[in-house]
Amino acid sequence: MYTISEIFNSALQPFSSAKLRAISSPVEIVKNAMLELESNITLVESHSVIPLIPALFYGDNIYSLPQDTVGQIIDLAPMKNISSQSLIPELQASRVLSRDYLNLSQYLSIEYREGYQYLNVQQNLQKNTPIVLSNCDTETGVTGLFDASNVEVNTLYAREESSIDFDLAITNGVGEIVFAIDSTDISTITRDGTIQMQVDLPEALIGKLTNVSIKLGNDDAFASNAEMVVTRNAFGARFQYGYQPLQFIYRSKTLTGSFDEAAITHVKVRFEHTLTEAVKGVRIDGIQALKGIAYELHFYNKKHYVNSAGTMILTPTVVGDKVIVEREAYQILVNECRKLIDFELNGNDGGLQYKLATQTLMGIYPNAGLYERYRLKYPAEVMVEVSDY
Repeated sequence: MYTISEIFNSALQPFSSAKLRAISSPVEIVKNAMLELESNITLVESHSVIPLIPALFYGDNIYSLPQDTVGQIIDLAPMKNISSQSLIPELQASRVLSRDYLNLSQYLSIEYREGYQYLNVQQNLQKNTPIVLSNCDTETGVTGLFDASNVEVNTLYAREESSIDFDLAITNGVGEIVFAIDSTDISTITRDGTIQMQVDLPEALIGKLTNVSIKLGNDDAFASNAEMVVTRNAFGARFQYGYQPLQFIYRSKTLTGSFDEAAITHVKVRFEHTLTEAVKGVRIDGIQALKGIAYELHFYNKKHYVNSAGTMILTPTVVGDKVIVEREAYQILVNECRKLIDFELNGNDGGLQYKLATQTLMGIYPNAGLYERYRLKYPAEVMVEVSDY
C-alpha cells in the first residue's frame, strides 16, 4: 500500500517544483487516476475472501454482506482443512457461480429483507445425512409445559408428513414442548453444524414472540444440556406469520453440566412471548441436526483505500490515506496521475509527460505497456459478470 502523497510525489517528479502550486488537489488527482485504472483492469489487490460460517445447507442460506462493498462475486470455494472425514473440502472442485455448466442449481443473490441487505446462497451442500431428533409424528413422549397445552399430531398442516400442534396460553409468558427421544449421537455434525426446525406461527403471535430456544439434554431434568436461542428466523428476518425455518448455530450454544453430545435423550423447544390473548395452532415440524460444507466467498470489492485508522474506505479524503495497490498497479497509478497533472497544467492536448505516460501505459508495438503486462501476470482482468442468478 502507498499513501496518496507518495503516489502523487512520484508522479510529480518530471515536473518543475514550481508547478506544484498549480495543482488543485493531490487527493483528487490520485482518486481520478484510480478511476481510470479501474476502467482498464480489475485490480487483483481488491480480491477479498470471507468465510461463510456456519456451513451452507440445503435451501435458503442467509448471510450478512461482507464489510467491503461487493463489486463482483468471483467464486464460491471450499474452505481449507475443516474436516478429516471422508469428504475433504479442499479436494473438491471450486463451485464457480458465474456459470452453471454442471446443472448444480446454484443460486446467489444480494437482496433486502426487513430493510437489511443480505447475501442469499441457495445450494445443496449437505455434507452428512441429517440426524433426526424428532419427525414430529407422534404424541408419545411429547409434553407441553407452562403455557403450552393441547399437544397433538397434525397431518393436515405440516411441511413434511406431520407436525406437533399445540396452543399457547398467557399465564407464564413461556410455553415449552419437551420431546423424549431415543439416545442420539450428534457429535459428527457439531463443528460447523446447526439444529434446524420448521415452525408455523399463527398471526396473533406475530410481534409477540420474543425468542425461541432449543435445549438438548442428557436426562429428563436437563441437568446437563446445550442451549441455543434465536430471535429471528433462518432468513434473518423477524418471526413471521406462517411456516418458516429456524436455524440454531451449534457453536453458539451455552453448556450446563457435563453435556454429552453423543447421548441426547431429551429435546426442549421453548417459546417466550408477550401474548395478552391465548392462541391456537402453533406448530413444530421436523427437528434435525445438520452439517454442511464450509465455504469461502471470493469477491472483488470497491474499497481501494485505507484511512489512518486502518479502515477500508470508498473515497480518500486526505493525503495520508493509503491506496491498496502493489508494485505493478502502483506504477500504473503513478503514470495515470502524471497524465492528469500534465493535463491540468497544459490543457486539452496535454504536454510531453502526458504523451510519455500514455506510451508507458499502453505500450508501443511490439513492446507491451504496463496495462498489458498487468493482464498477463494477473489474468483475472476479464471476469464474467454474475448475471444468471
